[in-house]
Amino acid sequence: MIPSMRVILYAICIASLILITGCPGNNPADPGANPTGPKVGSFWTLFVTSISDEGWLVESRDESMVITETGLTYAGKNNVTRGMVAENSWNYLVYEPNGDLSMLYFLSNRGRALDSTWAAYPFGSKGVVTLPDWDTVDNGDRITSSRKYEYLGEETVTVAGETFQTKVIRSTGSTTVVDEAGRIIVGESNVDTAWYAPRIFFFVKLSGVEINNKGVRDELYYRKGELKRYELR
Repeated sequence: MIPSMRVILYAICIASLILITGCPGNNPADPGANPTGPKVGSFWTLFVTSISDEGWLVESRDESMVITETGLTYAGKNNVTRGMVAENSWNYLVYEPNGDLSMLYFLSNRGRALDSTWAAYPFGSKGVVTLPDWDTVDNGDRITSSRKYEYLGEETVTVAGETFQTKVIRSTGSTTVVDEAGRIIVGESNVDTAWYAPRIFFFVKLSGVEINNKGVRDELYYRKGELKRYELR
């Protein structure tokens, strides 16, 4: 799933965070001077909404990330960048030399992380990336998960009064958790599209559909997100 929007949205896991307010275009950094990624203190805020299939506004809020550390060695990779999305909640990213963006994706159950893998968004390699399927049992719960990222091409996007040349990715995935009694605890599938602007190292637009099925009825949620403000250091 893409930085949902929850991106950054589950794969990116963006959450609300109060930051110093910036404005699109308030960018003192020369993007060409830092080709490997953003510097500490850089931040982005997207305004995201989620609407049910019945037309109800489910949520409407800012979701942000601020870079706190760069050059880390973490989870088997070097030059890892860490971004804070909420108190004690982080994203781990690698801005790959070929232009891909790798993010650490976690498999969790009932609030506990069980496993993780690096997911490469193929902005540079321009192909299809499929994560290894997960099929595991945790405390009696059977968990299955699959996810794929597909490069769609380039598109010019204007948001918040600024125009960006973007690379477009579609993410599709599903996660199911069934307990010992055969009850569906989690039944989620999603299709998300994200517009990524290499010049500012982040996503500027998001659009997706999520389907929740717990054995009663399918619940559809339509998600959208647009860049609201950012600042590169």
